[in-house]
Amino acid sequence: MKWIKERGPVVAFEGRLDKETVPEARRRVLKALKRNPAGSLDVDLSRLERMDTAGVALLVELHRNALRKGGKVRLRGLNEGARRMIQLARLDQVLEVAEEA
Repeated sequence: MKWIKERGPVVAFEGRLDKETVPEARRRVLKALKRNPAGSLDVDLSRLERMDTAGVALLVELHRNALRKGGKVRLRGLNEGARRMIQLARLDQVLEVAEEA
């Protein structure tokens, strides 16, 4: 996971976002969000290799966190696997999904 500050808060996940990696990713993202309380957050998934339901649950948590602050979560750079998980969870109906990476 990388925390990128240009263009507002952007979290870039790399590798896997699954039941093994989500606890640490969650801790780091929520800690970073406390330091940067902007409501909206871009989540870059362009370097994500694998995501399971634990990764989807993390995205839902980030979405709820953003809503509480009056913001939103925008996903970008979805590969086919991540797009499939987002669609199965119907998050594409709730979160903004940018077409560009």
